[in-house]
Amino acid sequence: MLKLFKDVDIELESAKSKENKKEAKANLAKVKYHKKDITIELSHQMKEKDFGIQNQENLRDLDSKIDSIKSSYAITKDDMIVVKKDKKRAISTDMIEKRDSLEYRHKSDSYSFTTGFRKITQDSISDKKALFSLKKKFLNSRLITSMTKVKSLNKSLLEPDESIFSVDYMLKPSIKLFAQSRVAKLKDERTKAFKAGVNTNPWSGANANIALSSQEDMQSGKNSFLNYGLTQNIKADKNLDFILGYDAQKSVKGKSSLDDYKTYSTEMRYTKDRLNYRLKSSFKESKSDKLDNSFSIDSKLNNNYAVAFGLRSSKVFGKEGSSELSTSAVLAYRPNKEKLIILNKTDLKVEKNQDERSKKVINNIYFDSQVTDKTRVDSQLGMKYFQTTIDSENYKD
Repeated sequence: MLKLFKDVDIELESAKSKENKKEAKANLAKVKYHKKDITIELSHQMKEKDFGIQNQENLRDLDSKIDSIKSSYAITKDDMIVVKKDKKRAISTDMIEKRDSLEYRHKSDSYSFTTGFRKITQDSISDKKALFSLKKKFLNSRLITSMTKVKSLNKSLLEPDESIFSVDYMLKPSIKLFAQSRVAKLKDERTKAFKAGVNTNPWSGANANIALSSQEDMQSGKNSFLNYGLTQNIKADKNLDFILGYDAQKSVKGKSSLDDYKTYSTEMRYTKDRLNYRLKSSFKESKSDKLDNSFSIDSKLNNNYAVAFGLRSSKVFGKEGSSELSTSAVLAYRPNKEKLIILNKTDLKVEKNQDERSKKVINNIYFDSQVTDKTRVDSQLGMKYFQTTIDSENYKD
């Protein structure tokens, strides 16, 4: 990031990935101007279709170019106007989606609200919506209510109209009640959802919760679930903690009894000096029983170095059972007197599913340097190796 003067920030990012001999790029350019009551932000983002590593998380907006402008003006310390305009174009199809919004926001100690308009356009189809949300505190903030309404000004064609209402009430510090309802409608499809329950701390170190949820839509009809659980923290001494847990879901009404489950878990945490240990085991009793075990340790070796190591195993029982073993190792370097950070993370994962077996090795190195008071440079280098064995045949990436 480059800081020009005290009012302008410039952020530039460029990345490249290569998988199966296919190279792909991604770029981001952002300029932000902020002075007194005004903030203006311009950005351009591009991601090619094949960018990223297979199965990598958080890969959004692939095969697209997005141009955005966002401006906000603080009328007073409690009132603000926000204008945003986005244009997203699919690189391979040239399909264009536009999003425009205008919002007025007010915030005070006891309540806040937002009102405005949104417009979504895809090709020749346009969906105009009005929105209003309100959050109000009562009884010295013990009771908090909120509601959100999004209503189409024409016919809801692209995104659903929504009505959301929620209530949170602190009966006393150890008992909290909550409820939320949501109704969404898109064309002739209507979805309803409701959830209400209680969170409580019945005794020292314990947390208990119970909630009733219901969902209704045209495809699956009406289904109701009861979720309940209890965790107990046992402090053996100032360094050692044991945590016991139980969590369950029970179908009350409908055809979703296959989603019922019970989970039992135990966890140990130990901290001393610069070392942190964590050992956890859990067993989920459901249609396909599952056993998870994990161990992690991290330590700050000195003022410059820190390390972390993790090991996790997972096994699903039954005819379609599978197993997974993964490890991760992290080394971080951050000298106190230097504006430099280096982080290396290596992940190894082995999965087995019936006649298929796969191995994955992924390594990422991150560099971050504060070159000057106004300029920061960061980069990332990622490498991966995949091998999948199906019926004794090996396939590599």
